[in-house]
Amino acid sequence: MTPRGVLRPERRSLACIVALTLLATLAEAGFLLLVTRLGLALGNDAASIALFQNRTLATGAALGAATALAVVRLGGGLGASWLASRSLARSAVRMRTTLAHAWLDSAWDHKNSLARGRVLQLLSSYTQTAANVVTAATRGLVAVVALAALLTTALIVQPQLTLVASGVVAVLGLAMIPLRRLVRRHTTAAADAQLSYATTVQETESLAMEIQVLGVRDAAAERVVERAVDAAGTLRASQFAQTAVTPTYQFIAAVSLVVLLLLGQRSGVDDVATLGAVLLLLLRSLSYAQSLQVARAQFVGSKVYLDDLNSHLQSFEAAAASTEHEMQIGAADGALVSDGLTFRYDEHRNALHDVSFALRPGEIVGLVGPSGAGKSTLVELLLGLRPSAGRIRLGQLALDSVDRAWWANHVAFVPQDQELLTGTVAENVRFLRPNITDADVRDACAAAALLDEIDALPDGLETHLGERGSRLSGGQRQRLCIARALASRPSILVLDEPTSALDHASESAVLEAIRNLPDTTVVIVTHRPAALDICDRVMTLEAGRVIDLADRQNGENSVQRPTLGA
Repeated sequence: MTPRGVLRPERRSLACIVALTLLATLAEAGFLLLVTRLGLALGNDAASIALFQNRTLATGAALGAATALAVVRLGGGLGASWLASRSLARSAVRMRTTLAHAWLDSAWDHKNSLARGRVLQLLSSYTQTAANVVTAATRGLVAVVALAALLTTALIVQPQLTLVASGVVAVLGLAMIPLRRLVRRHTTAAADAQLSYATTVQETESLAMEIQVLGVRDAAAERVVERAVDAAGTLRASQFAQTAVTPTYQFIAAVSLVVLLLLGQRSGVDDVATLGAVLLLLLRSLSYAQSLQVARAQFVGSKVYLDDLNSHLQSFEAAAASTEHEMQIGAADGALVSDGLTFRYDEHRNALHDVSFALRPGEIVGLVGPSGAGKSTLVELLLGLRPSAGRIRLGQLALDSVDRAWWANHVAFVPQDQELLTGTVAENVRFLRPNITDADVRDACAAAALLDEIDALPDGLETHLGERGSRLSGGQRQRLCIARALASRPSILVLDEPTSALDHASESAVLEAIRNLPDTTVVIVTHRPAALDICDRVMTLEAGRVIDLADRQNGENSVQRPTLGA
C-alpha cells in the first residue's frame, strides 16, 4: 500500500482527467485571449478583433466563440472533478478492503495484541485521510497539465515574457521546499497525537464503570483533556503549516507579477491587448502553480497516514494464519482429546503444561481454576485460535490440520461479554452465515429457550433489536448468543461464564437451555455453583496443569438431551 500502488488502479481515470483538463485549460486560454481583445475592441467600438498572423474575427463571432469556450471549460472541469471524486471513493474502498482482509486473515494472537479501537481508527479516519493521496496526486496532475497548457499558449503569444515567467515559476517551486518539509514534520506529529488521543478515549469508554465506581471521573476527564490538548496543539501546527502554503505562495507570486510588469515595460511591448492577455495567462499559470504547491503539501500530509497504514498492513500479512499444512476434513463425532499439551507465550513461562484429557461426545464439562490458571488459553486452543502442535484431536483429526471452514461448522463459542449486531433477531442468529436457513434460526432459538419470547415480539424473528441489541435484557442477549452458536449445529460448544451477569431467573433459563442442548459436547468456563450442577464432569486447572477431572455425583447427569429440531 504505497502511493504508487494506490494510484496504479486509477491509471485510466487519471488519463481521462488529464485529457479533460487539457481540453478545459486550452478552452480557458482561448477564452482569456478572446476576452482581453474583446474588451479593447468594445471599448474602441471596433467591429472586429485581431487574432494571429493578421487574421481578424467579428466581434459578435468572438463573443459567441468566448461563450462556447466557457461552456467547454465548464464541462471539462466538471468531468475531471467527477472522475477525481470517483477515484477517491474507489481508492478508499480498496484500501479498506485490503486492510480488512489482511486483519481478518491474521493470526489470533496478533489480533489479540492490538489496542482496542485501533482497527476502527485504521479502517475509518486513517484510510480516508490516506486516500487523499489520490486527491493530491490528481490535483497536482491537473495543475501540471493546466500550467503547461497556459504557459505554452502564452509562449506562442509573447515568447520573451513567458520564458521569464517560466523561470519565476521554477524558482517559486524551489522556494517552497522548506515549507513542504515543515508540513511533513508537523503532520507526522499530529497523526501520532491523534492516535494517542483516540486510544485514551477508547480506554476511558471501556473503563466507564470502574471510573464511576472508584470516583475518578475528574482525573479521567483531565486525562482525556490532556490528550485532547496535545492533539489539538499538533493539529494546529499541522494545519497552519499546510494552510501557510497558499498565502506564502500568493505573496511570492504577487511580487513576481510586479517584476514581470516591469520587464514587459522595459522590453518595449506596446501591444496593450497582447500584454494584457499574456499577463492574464501568467496570472492563471501562477494560480495553477500555487495549486501544485498545495497539492504537494496535501500529498505529504496524506502519505504520513498511508505509511502508517502500510506498516500495519505488513504486520497483518506477516502474522497471517498459517495455511501451509494439508487441510483435512472428516467426521466430528469422536472424543475431544488433549494429549500432553504444553503451550507457552514466551520462553520464560508455560501457560499450560502437560495437559491431558478426553471429553466424551455429548457430555457437559465444567472448567474451573483460579485467575491465571490457563483457562482462557485452553479455550483458545480448543477453538483452534492458537496452534496446539498437534496435541489436540477431535477423533482421529489433529486440530491444527483440519480445514478451517469445516471446523467453523463444528465448533461454536459463547463469550462472557455478549456482542450483538445492529439488526434483527434473525440477522443476529444467522450472523453473516447465509447457509443458515430460517428453520435453522427457529430451531436454534427453541434450543436456547428463547423462541416463545421472540414470537411475542412485534415482528418475531424480523424484529429490529436496536443498536447492538439494546432492546434485549441481559438474559435474552445471553440466550441469543447461545442460539447464534447453535444455529450451525456444532459438535463442540464452549461457553465462557455464560451466567455471570444474570439474575436467578435468567440464569435458570440459560442453564436449562445448555443442559438440553442436542448431541453437543459442551465446555463451560464457570465458577457458578448452579452452572457446575449441570455438568457431567468438572476439570480443575491450576498453574497451567490439570489437577482434577472428576465426575459430578448428582442425579442431574443422566438428563436425556434432545436432538436439535426434534
